Amino acid sequence: MDTLTRVMRDASELAPTDLPDASATFVADSWRRGRRRAALRRAAASAGALTAVALVIGTLLGGLGLPVVQDVLPAVGSDGRGGVSSHPQRLGHQLWVRPMGDRSEPAAAIVHVADEESGRGDWQILTQGGRRWRLPGSERSGETFPAVSADGQRVAYLQTPQNRWVVRDLSRGRWWFFSEVQELSSESTSPRADGSPYALNMQSPATFSPSGEAVVVSTLDGPVVLDLTDGSVREVPGMAQAAGWLDADRLVGRTLPSEGSDFSSETKVDVVVWDQRTAQTTSLGSVGLDGPPAQLDLKGQWWGSVRADGTLWLLASQEDGAVDWMAGVTLPGLDPVALDGSRVDVLEWQQVEPVDFGVAWHRDVPVALTSAPDALGVHRLDLLRDPIVVVEKAVGVNRVIWAADAIDGRSSFALFGTSNVWWAWWWQELALAAAFVAVLVRWRRRGRTRVAE
Repeated sequence: MDTLTRVMRDASELAPTDLPDASATFVADSWRRGRRRAALRRAAASAGALTAVALVIGTLLGGLGLPVVQDVLPAVGSDGRGGVSSHPQRLGHQLWVRPMGDRSEPAAAIVHVADEESGRGDWQILTQGGRRWRLPGSERSGETFPAVSADGQRVAYLQTPQNRWVVRDLSRGRWWFFSEVQELSSESTSPRADGSPYALNMQSPATFSPSGEAVVVSTLDGPVVLDLTDGSVREVPGMAQAAGWLDADRLVGRTLPSEGSDFSSETKVDVVVWDQRTAQTTSLGSVGLDGPPAQLDLKGQWWGSVRADGTLWLLASQEDGAVDWMAGVTLPGLDPVALDGSRVDVLEWQQVEPVDFGVAWHRDVPVALTSAPDALGVHRLDLLRDPIVVVEKAVGVNRVIWAADAIDGRSSFALFGTSNVWWAWWWQELALAAAFVAVLVRWRRRGRTRVAE
């Protein structure tokens, strides 16, 4: 009971009975007003305490990554199909990155997080809201790139220490295991013997078909397709490196270089398409690599990607590596095409920032994880001023593989958007500290009041 309320109550209870009516009314009214003010103060203090508690819960369970339940909700949306339709605007630190359960919400991306000093890290699932979950069994597979289906429902990766390629359906908790595809020793450079496992190429992209029923994996013997309908592993004859899927059945790639040469010395790229219905590989023709200001070399295993509109985009660089170049052609005709999809007379090379691990497509604009002057993030390669996703450098993210539906969709809401100021990353901790200070000051004031009484 505060001092004002106690004094007013005593004044009312001890008021002489012979006071005039006006005086008694005045005392009673004063006492009631004092009680109302005390009630308002108590309500304000309670609201402050509740706000502090809410900040604690929101900070710990939300932004810093502590999940509320053991397994997150399955990847099924309100339409019954599920999948991803947006990407996070921010990728930042978490207090605790837990292992992903057997069933999970869909993946907007798979990111590789590594310690800068040791280089050790693992692959993690990134959700539409920006939360990360560890992908169990991927801790030592940082040099073997995983894949995620367009809708984020399925992921494929090298599972360690079992040393086998695994595909997971996140919505149903279903697994496929492919022991025929393994990470072999560095001495394994020749084609496999009959019955031996396929040797994975390191740092090579794997790609799901648009239907999510097949995934192509790069091996020393060329691409192999893991068919999820029957669990089989199928070789792709006549193709050296895959670029992507033209549709659910046709895979686009390039052939081996001519005898006595290597990929870096080629002046053209021979494009082929493999149809899994017939198991036949067909030549589509050649594309010359002459471009401004000098001859370009395709970027190894990241040489090309297939955009959603059915165009093939070549990624090349010059010897100094200062810039990269992109050019597009239609499929299957190989006619030159501009970035906006319009036909052009000659191959139109676009200058872009250097790209380490290939590109994704955001509404038909190439994007990649790039360190711009102001922030690490997923940037439009034609306009580096505006990151689509900003990444906190301290997290250690060095690779991002997007689900096509996520990166091509809208951005999920974030309080500070793509701002990279330091407090935008630490606002929850700052709010928690401010709430703690407010509670501490309130407690000390009440303590001094009790002593004064």
